[in-house]
Amino acid sequence: MKRVLTTAAILGAMVVTSLATAPQPIATASSPPPGSWSAPGSGAVAVDATLFGPPAGEAKPVAAKPPAAKPVAGAKPAKVPATGKMIEVAIGSQTITAWENGRAVMAFKVSTGRPGYRTPKGTFKVRAKGTKWWSRKWKVWMPYAMNFYSNYNLHSLPYSNPKRLIGASKLGRPDSHGCIRIGPANAKRLYSWTPIGTPVWIH
Repeated sequence: MKRVLTTAAILGAMVVTSLATAPQPIATASSPPPGSWSAPGSGAVAVDATLFGPPAGEAKPVAAKPPAAKPVAGAKPAKVPATGKMIEVAIGSQTITAWENGRAVMAFKVSTGRPGYRTPKGTFKVRAKGTKWWSRKWKVWMPYAMNFYSNYNLHSLPYSNPKRLIGASKLGRPDSHGCIRIGPANAKRLYSWTPIGTPVWIH
């Protein structure tokens, strides 16, 4: 009997140990944190609902046919993939270049974050997009918005009054609160060209 009890005690200890060391569930994109907003049709995305609302009057992200694009002049950076699409944001020159199959197809001036509101650097992906988002923090509309990281977006010039675009005269200079501001015509064109999942390289 003494030997049986000892064996049972050992087995019990093994079960407790295995439970204590068992891997715990990992939070994924399908389980957004409380207070986040999930873009319709694009899966759960951790966009802070206190800062950004859903696209106005939009049931799901727009799936527009990419427009025809002509290559533009420009040197090919090392990080540009040979196939597929990528958006490159160069903070130093305040420019965006859209790359497709290793060739530049769009390039234009933008405004990244001004001092105190730096735009994050690194390689990201477009996670959600909407033709018109409302910033609850700054109380402005952001047309043709594409979220790539946390609460940072590529978007057209914001406004509270559509007749007064914010930062129109400052494109080509840092002026935003961290997002990447684009002129209206270029923002619409880039939005239509960019599918969800497109890499965004900011440097």
